[in-house]
Amino acid sequence: MTLTALVALFAFVLSGCKYSAAPYYGQLVVADEQGIWLVNLPSTNRTLLLPTADSHVIYGHPTLLAPDVLILSNAQRLVKFDLRTRDFVDFGHGVWPTYVPERQLLFFWQSREGSKQRQTQTLMVRSLNGPANERMVATFSDAWISRIVQVSSDEVAFYGAGGRVWTYSLGNSTLSPTGVERCLPLAWRSKTQQLICQDIYSHDIYLSYLDGRADAVPFKSYDVLGYSPTYDAIICSTPYGSLWELQVGWAIVAYNFRDRRVVRLAWVKPSATAILLDSEGNQL
Repeated sequence: MTLTALVALFAFVLSGCKYSAAPYYGQLVVADEQGIWLVNLPSTNRTLLLPTADSHVIYGHPTLLAPDVLILSNAQRLVKFDLRTRDFVDFGHGVWPTYVPERQLLFFWQSREGSKQRQTQTLMVRSLNGPANERMVATFSDAWISRIVQVSSDEVAFYGAGGRVWTYSLGNSTLSPTGVERCLPLAWRSKTQQLICQDIYSHDIYLSYLDGRADAVPFKSYDVLGYSPTYDAIICSTPYGSLWELQVGWAIVAYNFRDRRVVRLAWVKPSATAILLDSEGNQL
């Protein structure tokens, strides 16, 4: 191999290291204070789909309603956003939505996000099969609320009364306390049937079975945004430094449980949330 060819190969390898999110492929949808962005992985370049008119209104916590259709929330409202047509529709009062496609049910909170004062937290569910039908699932008084995490086709989990995680059965509409305490559920690791938790006091990320048995996660993250069963990886928002780009900032990264490797997917603002989809617009 000639010297010229070696130089060209070395430049290609460096380019791949700097600008590729491989082995992660698909669409990363990012929402931050600037708007809603699309990153076509493994490229890390962003395309702005919808700019935010008011920087104080940040749409985030996306859940997949249908291929290429998301529901997001800001501080008070739910919105539906179509990635292809870029249509943006108000979807009612609520925050932190989670859609369960097997039952066509949308779960969300009716409370103010981020308040540290004890207040009444109300978990609601809305049927999207036929006429809109909302009802209350649970109510409690606490400084915290969590994401509503789907743990099976018939069950969701959330932080609730008594400072513990509760499950709600969709089939018989019953609430059950679990053995998990001090945990804000972030996602469900289907590979091991464990909640991905954030400790209320230390903010550490860990894994917990529903009976309370816990395993540490050797990775520090500001916020876990979701889990990809395809890659057995958590998608996180965290401070990040790149030697290749001589840049330090905030990024969406993937942490793989198999090899404990961290891969940057996109540079973002600290307030960013995201969801990872495949090339057809379905959640990975």
